[in-house]
This record gives sequence, structure tokens and C-alpha cells, in this order.
Amino acid sequence: MFAKTRTIIVVVLAALLIATLFGATHTQAQSGDPTFGTPTISVDRTIYSFEPIDAMQVFPQGVQHLVGLVSVSGLPDGSSVDSQWYADGAAQGDKTSTKTDAKTDILSSRWTDPAGLAAGNWEIRFSYKGTVVAKATAKIKAGAFVYPIHFGDDCGYYSYDLVNQRTAFDAKPLNIAANIRYTNLPKDSKLEIQWFLEGTDIFETSDTFTGTSSTCAYINKTGGLSSGNYEIKIILNSQVLRSDQFTVGS
Repeated sequence: MFAKTRTIIVVVLAALLIATLFGATHTQAQSGDPTFGTPTISVDRTIYSFEPIDAMQVFPQGVQHLVGLVSVSGLPDGSSVDSQWYADGAAQGDKTSTKTDAKTDILSSRWTDPAGLAAGNWEIRFSYKGTVVAKATAKIKAGAFVYPIHFGDDCGYYSYDLVNQRTAFDAKPLNIAANIRYTNLPKDSKLEIQWFLEGTDIFETSDTFTGTSSTCAYINKTGGLSSGNYEIKIILNSQVLRSDQFTVGS
């Protein structure tokens, strides 16, 4: 587990982390004791700011690691915080203890298995002075899976990397790209990709995919896309594997 320290000018990043709740709970100790936020569980985190990457409540079987993040304030110098991962209620390995001080504002804990984490119910618990002060739960499930979809102006031809990634677009963009990452797809799975504007189906495509990889889908319109709230759905055998939204301004 790692502790994050930095100057007060970026402490706001920890406050932003608190706003996202993924099956998480937090406990505030009595007045004068440290305050722990609501943890997240994600696939990865950024190096400097400790922001979660692909924070979700459900993960695909075969994911090699989970990262638990929790914000904290008010820790005294010379203190420590423990973390422990659980799978279906059983502790995984030993508790990890992290030395902390008054500048610590985010804690990180990772559980990893190069062979892939097993399907089931997973939990991270953070403890201070022997008391669980923050915990979060997530599920790893078997079967076809699509990760959160990201949007941008365009995609790389070979890499599928997004150009200018965001979810809010200015008025009348000619094209919007969606980066779709999938895993555990049976051979030649036919994915249907549906685009909606204010709830109305406006465009559909489909293609076959296998295994684990990524692709890009596009929606475009001569003269520019209409303003409003858009949604994309990825469907396999009539089951929605993932849906995400973006907006186009007026």
C-alpha cells in the first residue's frame, strides 16, 4: 500500500475522489481523529495524482489487479494505516501497513495475481488503530465484458488511441469517436453498436470480435451533429454490455 503526500495546492484532488461512490462506505472517527473518505476500486491509478483509472463496481474475470484508493485528512505524524483485501469473505494474504503523516491525503492498496483474479465478490478494507474506517466492494464476473467507453474527436488508425478525449463537445462537431475496449468475447461475437440522441435510436452498426482487444466506433454528420444528450450502447445477444453518455453543446 502507498501513501500520497503533496502540498495543499493539490489537496482538492482528494476531495474530487470522495464524490465517486462504488459500493463503498466510509467511517468518520470521533472529533479530532482522522477522516476517511469513500473508497474506489479501479483497474489502475495515475502515478502522481492517484486518480483511479477505470473505477467500476464490476470487473471482468482475468483482470490481473485491483487498486483501492481512499482519501484521508487529519492523520498525525508517525501514524500508520492497514489495508486488507478479501475474496468471497476470505482474507487474501496478510494485512499491509503503510506509514503515514500529517501530509498524507490519499492511500492506495493493490491486490494482484498474474494468472488473473478469480470471479467472485471482492472487498478492500482500510483500518486505523485496529478499526475498519473505510471499505469498498466490487464484483469480478465471468463472461463477455466491455470496459467504460471513452469519447473524442477521432481515433488512431492502428492504436485506436483517442484524440482530445472528453464527454462534452462544442456545437456541431462533424465527427465523434468512441473507443471500445472488450475482453472475454467468444469467437466471432457479433457486437451491435447503437447510438441514441435524447433517447431516440439514430444510428446502428455491428461487427464481429473475438477475445480481448479494442476498436473504435464513429458517428458523424455533414454540417455537424445536433446538440443534445447522446448515449452509446454495446449489445451482445440482446444483452447490453455497456452504455455511456456524452453531450453536444448548442
